[in-house]
Amino acid sequence: MKKTTLFTLLALSITITKAQQQFEHLINANQLKQYMQVLCSDSLEGRETGTRGMQRTCNYLAAHYNSLGIAPYNESSYFQNYVLSVKKNGAQSYVKTRSKNYNLYTDFYFFPGFDDLDITTKNITFAGYGINDVKANYNNYASIDVKDKIVMILDGEPLLKDSIHLLTGTKEASTWTSNMRQKQAAARTAGVKLLLIVANDFANDIQSERLLHYLQKPTTTLKTVAANGKVPTLIISRKLAQKLIGKKQFAEVYNCFSGNKKCSENTAVFKTNTNIHIARETNDLQGKNVLGYIRGSEFPDEVVVMSAHLDHLGIVDGKTYYGADDDASGTSAVMILAKAFKAATDAGYRPKRSVLFLNFSGEEKGLLGSSYYAENPVFKFKQTVVDLNIDMIGRRDKKYADDPNFVYVIGSEKLSTELKTISEKANVAHTQLKLDYTYDDLNDPNQFYYRSDHYNFAKYDVPVIFYFNGVHEDYHKPTDTIDKIEFEKMQKITRLVYYTAWEVANAPQRIKVDKGSK
Repeated sequence: MKKTTLFTLLALSITITKAQQQFEHLINANQLKQYMQVLCSDSLEGRETGTRGMQRTCNYLAAHYNSLGIAPYNESSYFQNYVLSVKKNGAQSYVKTRSKNYNLYTDFYFFPGFDDLDITTKNITFAGYGINDVKANYNNYASIDVKDKIVMILDGEPLLKDSIHLLTGTKEASTWTSNMRQKQAAARTAGVKLLLIVANDFANDIQSERLLHYLQKPTTTLKTVAANGKVPTLIISRKLAQKLIGKKQFAEVYNCFSGNKKCSENTAVFKTNTNIHIARETNDLQGKNVLGYIRGSEFPDEVVVMSAHLDHLGIVDGKTYYGADDDASGTSAVMILAKAFKAATDAGYRPKRSVLFLNFSGEEKGLLGSSYYAENPVFKFKQTVVDLNIDMIGRRDKKYADDPNFVYVIGSEKLSTELKTISEKANVAHTQLKLDYTYDDLNDPNQFYYRSDHYNFAKYDVPVIFYFNGVHEDYHKPTDTIDKIEFEKMQKITRLVYYTAWEVANAPQRIKVDKGSK
């Protein structure tokens, strides 16, 4: 009985391997190029989420799945619709005292991440640098009550003589100077209602073309998502700070803290009569994810996901941002993977597990399409075996300028040792690419593991692989065009995804999650 079972399993394994190879030829450079030519055509207008060009892109993907005979994910539509809220800064925001209105970008600015507000206050509490550093035993909030208060703090951190930083004991500043989020987090912990940060050099900051462009750019969020819990924060000029609490009073507390005197007793509550009004022009946009579905033969309630994002940056200042590598390359790959898996299914090799071909929009707006999917998954995450996410696989970075035969493989063993093993075996047997794990390093400054759609699966403990070719000189520029794409390279990487997905979809046992989410 055992010998018969072993023989049967061996024969089945050989059959599955032959089936894999039988449909490999469908994943070819010419077909990938044909798909990308459409995705990068002028008619799709750069595929920005919420635009006419994106609607056309979604229709193209739906028509593709329909032409293959791949079913809609819910038997009626290929689309998962969601609503985006787009906010644009303007003259509606101001700070008003008894004597004058102070204007956005002239006297203050703010970063997105909180709801509109209208606050009138009679008091402002001054809290030094707004630092609570346990390691350095330095806490500006230790002796004051700031719960539900408007709090003013200084930019930077305290200095000793000879430019020695108090927190580090060296001439090198701590992250309290460079990372505003730390001060926001400390303020949130203390219960601050609104944070006012007095900039060291407001005039110079606001003259930065890059900063001003970022601040004036409309921000897009999922309409279903509430504000992210950040303390509303305004960066204000010293002139405005003086008007809010008094010129003499500000000079006293500023000189005290910047001179690193014993200032805990000097922290004070100042009388004021101030109205802070933040209002943005808000519009709703329609977002869509596109999904194609092949039902599994033995484990239909378990799903293998192959994903990429459809969207790019659209038309900016009259220039079309084609996004050939980012991410028409990944989208073309998912399209051709769907073709190969459907051909195998039609030939009698239906995958044991269900397969979902998932095309996200909203990635360039902040992973919004995949965030919506994560909140409203077609398959519960307990049923989702893996997400193989493809984002930028058609170019090279500087590290591999002389070698196209590589791919950065990100996250393959973050949650499942078994997944990495399957990926490496598939590569050795079929594609012989150099698999580079550089970006799995938690200390890598790029933090790519958190920057594409797969992360919205990983944070729910779904094993993932992110296939990536690194950043190049045309990243997020109109010059990311199809003529620079290496389709033979794309072919090899897409085949690696194909063989990996095939093994996971047809394995006798579901791959195990044996590591904690990071």
